[in-house]
Amino acid sequence: MIQIAVVVPVFNNEKTVAEVVQSSLDIGLPVLVVNDGSTDNSAAAIAGLGTERIDFPKNRGKGHAIRKALKWAKANNYSHIITIDADGQHNPQDIPRFVEKIKEFPNRIIIGKRDFGENVPGKSRFGRSWSNMWIRITSGGVTPDSQSGFRAYPTAHLAKMFFMGSRYEFEVEVLVRAVWAGIKLDWVDVSVRYFKGEERVTHFKPLRDNFRITVTYTLLVIRKLLLFPHRKRVKEVAGGEK
Repeated sequence: MIQIAVVVPVFNNEKTVAEVVQSSLDIGLPVLVVNDGSTDNSAAAIAGLGTERIDFPKNRGKGHAIRKALKWAKANNYSHIITIDADGQHNPQDIPRFVEKIKEFPNRIIIGKRDFGENVPGKSRFGRSWSNMWIRITSGGVTPDSQSGFRAYPTAHLAKMFFMGSRYEFEVEVLVRAVWAGIKLDWVDVSVRYFKGEERVTHFKPLRDNFRITVTYTLLVIRKLLLFPHRKRVKEVAGGEK
């Protein structure tokens, strides 16, 4: 039985998180907020909105927040989580697109393919293409937007899997390990809003986080070259997946 929860990882997004959470609740799905050690007024901004909540006393990273959400979802009998960023770039009105795709392909990771218009920075375009290439090299999986954080995850499979990453590198690692486990990648079209100047809030540290991602890809390539097989959690059967 398909039961879906929306997950909003939050770290110092006091200006945007309330709108994201309320708009997600308006879709009609339960919402879990993972407050990843915010030091601003993010926690106060969402107080009383009727969400489930997990609070970390200090920042542990987006990957750690999602991994915790997967375990929470499994323990609370949710078959899937849909992750949406708290910075306002994603539109919660796109959530129903994930729900329909989940119903059609419940064993897949579904990624929100962002509409990259003319206002998207060139480095974002390059980063997406570069990451897509390495996903294909390390796993054979194909996706048009491996850097999008707007995703649907099948809880039962992923909550049991091993992951190294706890920050942004988790979002590439989970795709590679999922494909190794027999979980296909799929996508839906979503809109994206980019803020400029002081309106833009990002916690991605280019030097630190690109180094983490590079190390993660290196370790994944090494694992790919090892001879012992990966455990298949989803298998192809006649007429679909099991």
